[in-house]
Amino acid sequence: MKRRRTASVAAITGLGLLMAACVETRVVHRKGMRVYSPRPTPETAQRPIEELLADLAPEGVEVDPATMRYTTPNTEVVLVALAPRHVILHLHTTITNQEYDLLYDQVISEYVKSQYRSRGEDPQEAVDAIIDAREEVLALLQTVPSGEHSPSVRLSSRDGRLRLHSSLARLERWRFSTLEFIVEPQGMRLAGIFP
Repeated sequence: MKRRRTASVAAITGLGLLMAACVETRVVHRKGMRVYSPRPTPETAQRPIEELLADLAPEGVEVDPATMRYTTPNTEVVLVALAPRHVILHLHTTITNQEYDLLYDQVISEYVKSQYRSRGEDPQEAVDAIIDAREEVLALLQTVPSGEHSPSVRLSSRDGRLRLHSSLARLERWRFSTLEFIVEPQGMRLAGIFP
């Protein structure tokens, strides 16, 4: 009797695993994606991203929602980051396009720069460290393509900073597995990249 019950449990478990492996996955893209500002209010929390972005750029200038950047009339490029996924996008783009001035000015947080200054070091060393480890940084970014919405991500907060942990990068024992973000007056910025 016990042997038959064990065989039945094994058969049901095997059937369950087989059924779990045969799940249809659909990706649905919606027009008018919704996003939350760093300090959402009831009025802004449910607005389409296009409306939020229109409020962030100067009159007559549009923020491209695909790149989260715009160019001012005097040809200055401005990066817009409302969420970790936007900082990840900017970090990836500035590294791959070798836009190191933008990386320093608009991706790396003032918090990180002040940490370097307090140690008597040049904040430009933060950019140099990212450039030196660009392959490892880009590998980490590939594990979190949708930022905080990526399936392999665990979020935590610490001292007013948001940490995004990639379980995939940790599982693979890569050099980096955690990104840290902070909200500053200019928007969300990179506060660190950690093992």
